[in-house]
Amino acid sequence: MSDLAERIFYVNGEFVPESEARIPVTDHAFNWGDGLFDAFPLWNGKLHKLDAHLDRLYRGAQALALTVPLDRPALRDVVIELVRRNGLPMAYLKIVVSRGVRPAMGMDPRGCTPIVVIQLHPLLHPADPWSSQSVPGRIGDPRERLERGLRVKTSAVRRTPAECLDPRIKSLNYLNLILARLEAIAAQADEALMLDIQGRVCEGSGYNVAVVHRGEVLTPRDNILEGITRETLLEICRRESIPAHERDLTLFDVYAADEVFYCSTLVTVMAVTEVDGRRIGDGRRGPMTRRLYEAFIRELTSGPHLTEALPPAARAGAR
Repeated sequence: MSDLAERIFYVNGEFVPESEARIPVTDHAFNWGDGLFDAFPLWNGKLHKLDAHLDRLYRGAQALALTVPLDRPALRDVVIELVRRNGLPMAYLKIVVSRGVRPAMGMDPRGCTPIVVIQLHPLLHPADPWSSQSVPGRIGDPRERLERGLRVKTSAVRRTPAECLDPRIKSLNYLNLILARLEAIAAQADEALMLDIQGRVCEGSGYNVAVVHRGEVLTPRDNILEGITRETLLEICRRESIPAHERDLTLFDVYAADEVFYCSTLVTVMAVTEVDGRRIGDGRRGPMTRRLYEAFIRELTSGPHLTEALPPAARAGAR
């Protein structure tokens, strides 16, 4: 499949062209954000920690009393089949599970028939070795973007506390994060940094955050999504004897850090080089951020938690 060919999506039991992918307008996800999702990259035909992503999805569904209409092995098979039908070696997949539709319109979740949609999109990432395309909102060479990093603004929008909606559930309600990102855009920053209602650092608007201080990696522990990239980076730190701890962080810890970085399945490990007008380090990607980025890319390409979804011959033919 070429990048110009129409992609194939999975919609509730069927593989269909993107232009034919449909859900009812009475769906609970569309009307009330009632559902959850998970997302992960396909890197050179391989899926990193697919089982961990599926585990997180099913844990969230259990917390929401939402029945995923496919059992776990069946959903895993569908993900791999979708990759093979599309034939892209570098892609971004998103599984959405909605509460679905009930016979009578209304917010009452009883009687709903759940819906599963899986989307697949080309992966546009600064480190994509087969693409020089720019990420929307960014300018310049992808490698230069990695070195330059992100300019970040602390948002006045506070992260929703776990007492209201536990952030460990990757729910479809992203309005809290979108409002923070809108604030950052209005301030001409690349991304937002969010605090909890006590003023502690939480995460970016869709990313986990970490700071580096005197060779030690520190990352928030409360009111955050338990990111799988974050989990992998902590594993790398343990393996490579890099001191790393989960602890409460304040804005002082960010401002005074030697390095700051964001991490997620989509951006992998991205340096933050300016926060609220304060330059971090020398204003470029620091050595620890570079080291962890390179280690994480090795995890994506040759690590122990890879699922081969696209055979090598198909990968070569797609490029």
